Amino acid sequence: GKEYDYIIKLKNVADKAIPIDPKMSDQNSMYYGPYGTMDAAFTDDAISITAPKEIPAGQTVEVKVHIKVPEDAKGSYNGAIDLGISDLSIRDEWADMVNLQFGVWKQPSEPFVKSFTTDDASPVTIEVSSNLLNGLLGYIGYPGTTSSSAKTPSFTVGLNGHANEPISLKKTKTLIKGGVSLGGMGTMYPPWESESEGIYNEIGVQYVETFTTNVPKGDLKLSILPRNTQGFEYTITIGE
Repeated sequence: GKEYDYIIKLKNVADKAIPIDPKMSDQNSMYYGPYGTMDAAFTDDAISITAPKEIPAGQTVEVKVHIKVPEDAKGSYNGAIDLGISDLSIRDEWADMVNLQFGVWKQPSEPFVKSFTTDDASPVTIEVSSNLLNGLLGYIGYPGTTSSSAKTPSFTVGLNGHANEPISLKKTKTLIKGGVSLGGMGTMYPPWESESEGIYNEIGVQYVETFTTNVPKGDLKLSILPRNTQGFEYTITIGE
C-alpha cells in the first residue's frame, strides 16, 4: 500500500531539441516462476509518468515515475517504459526502453520453527545469519532485493522444550560481514553510486547473531522470526 517515486534522467547532446513521449510499453515481459507463468503483483495502472514534451538542446530533463502499490499486492512485476524519443539515430526499437522490475514482499508475522532432538543434556549454540546473496542481488538491482535504504536485519529467536516450556537464550556475539568492490571491468554500479567519485562500493552485508544455552535431553523447538531480510540461514550446534 506504499507509494514510491523514481527519476529517469535524459541528456540531449545535440544542437536542437528532441521530442519525447514516455509511456508504459505494451511489450511488457511476463514473469515466470517455478510453476509457470505468474500473475503480476500489480498492473500498469499503478504507474504514472510525468515528463516534459522535449529535451532542449544541451540540457538534461527528468522523467518522473510514481508507483502506488495496491494494498493486496504480492509477487513480482516486470514491465517497461517506452521513452518515445523522436531521434532518427535510434534504430533499435528497444534502445529507448527502460525495464522495470519490482518485487512486493511483506514481513512475516509468524516465526519459522525447526524441531530437533538431543540425546543428552548438553550445551547448544544457535547461529542465525541474514542472506549475503540478497545484498549482492540488491547491489546489481535484482527485483525485490535490498537497496541503499535497506534496514538492518534482525532476528527474534526462541527455544522451547518438549513440554513447550521456554528455554532462556543468551546472545553472545553479533557479526557484521560485508563485501566491497573496488570497481574494474564488468562492475555494475547501482543508481545511487553512478555519480560517486569513490572507488569503494559495498556490495553486500551479512548480519550473524549467535546464541548459547544449556538444554535438557529430548525434543526441542527453535523459532526464528526474521526482520528486514528476505532470507536467512541457521546453524544448531549440540555439544561443545
